[in-house]
Amino acid sequence: MTSASKILESKGITLRVIGEELSLSPKENVTPEVVQFAKAHKKQIMAELEPFVIYHNPYSPDTKEARIESLIQVMDAIYRNTFKKVREAYEQSGIKFKSTQDILSIEQRIETIQHAVLKGDAKLQKFQAAVDEWAKKANLN
Repeated sequence: MTSASKILESKGITLRVIGEELSLSPKENVTPEVVQFAKAHKKQIMAELEPFVIYHNPYSPDTKEARIESLIQVMDAIYRNTFKKVREAYEQSGIKFKSTQDILSIEQRIETIQHAVLKGDAKLQKFQAAVDEWAKKANLN
């Protein structure tokens, strides 16, 4: 019997586990039928992908420390992924920011929002939006 994750992969779907969520990409391959199948088999797919999880939170589940550590890991991954794209774009096409101050302002905003998320004063989506703004200013979006 073919596993649920293999069925999706055979349709050109890339699967990733992000926290307790299952991410499907690329968008053009994610049809309503694929979403329905993934939802129906989510537990099985998550279990199949479990051996591929690289990071395990060292703190006890459902603790403040575990939540903070998870947020740090997620925000770090978001930041590193965009930083890599910005750096590659800069090296390949010589993208230009308006000024060094523009770069510092973006980085400071990202850092400020990161601290707010960790304190519980902002949502992760706000951090993602700040990083997306950085990418947009670098003409990556």
